[in-house]
Amino acid sequence: MKLKIAEKYVTFAQKAYSAFRTPAINSAIKYAVIIVCFFVLFQRLSKSYFKPEFIFNQANFLHNIPLFISLSLANFFLDVLLWSLISKGSHKLRFWHYARHHLISMSLGFITPNNIGEYGGKMRQFKAPLAKLKGFFLAFHFRTVKTVARNLLGLFATFLLFYTTESFLKKWHLYLFFFLVLTHFLFYWYIENFLPFITNISIQGKNYFQSFLRIRISAIDKIKWISLSAVKFIIYTSQLSILLLSIGSSDAHFFIVWLYVAFYYSLASYMPTILVFDPIVKGAVGILLLKQLHLSDWAIFTSVTLVWTANVALPALIGSFLWAGRKRHH
Repeated sequence: MKLKIAEKYVTFAQKAYSAFRTPAINSAIKYAVIIVCFFVLFQRLSKSYFKPEFIFNQANFLHNIPLFISLSLANFFLDVLLWSLISKGSHKLRFWHYARHHLISMSLGFITPNNIGEYGGKMRQFKAPLAKLKGFFLAFHFRTVKTVARNLLGLFATFLLFYTTESFLKKWHLYLFFFLVLTHFLFYWYIENFLPFITNISIQGKNYFQSFLRIRISAIDKIKWISLSAVKFIIYTSQLSILLLSIGSSDAHFFIVWLYVAFYYSLASYMPTILVFDPIVKGAVGILLLKQLHLSDWAIFTSVTLVWTANVALPALIGSFLWAGRKRHH
């Protein structure tokens, strides 16, 4: 009797998950989040008059432009390095080739739902059909390891904020965030154990995923990739921290600002959105979560948008030109 009840719950959960993952519902949730965030931005930013020149009137901002550009280049370099380390076991190329594939995949992910184009772009690095499938799995690994590193550092920042500052965080916030981070980490660490669940899936009578069972990634490699991703996330969050201190002219200590930024980015990453509208969502969430730094709403929104432009929009734009040039040659 209990077994039948359990089977009913499992069936119900599967149907609910399938319904949630349908394109219509998935898109509706994302657009709803975007509309709410746009309303929050409009309400908050309309209360203060915006003058674009306020950015360039800040001496600290002009002084930190070379550092900001250097950090953007370092962030991109580490991104390409991480992808080369993850995929080089299957296909060894020069660093520029990894960079080109990465830029193209970013541009494809920018214009496709759920960033699925990034997977397709990275799969093009591989030639044989089975190798392309492995490339899909490695691209998933590439995105997952960055999420794990971001969440671990975000959890570290959250605990420090809770125990060392007078933040708005409650204990149940810590427990919930800890559960989410732990679940994501365990999934990544034991990802090979989940592969048998998808290898039996067939598409048009063919089992394309059987080759996944031959993929094995050592614990040393996983630790190495998590460490590299952590350094990349520290650079990324440091960029926003520098801008907030420069544009916002805050007297807060850099490390305190960094803790809030790491917490903010980790939490904002769970917000369902569309990449092209990311500044709206990240900007609205940033205004709400970074309010304890006593910065103006315009300073927060401007800083978040500049970091997103330098690390996401600009590489995607370069990748689109590379993709267009490649299509012309073919």
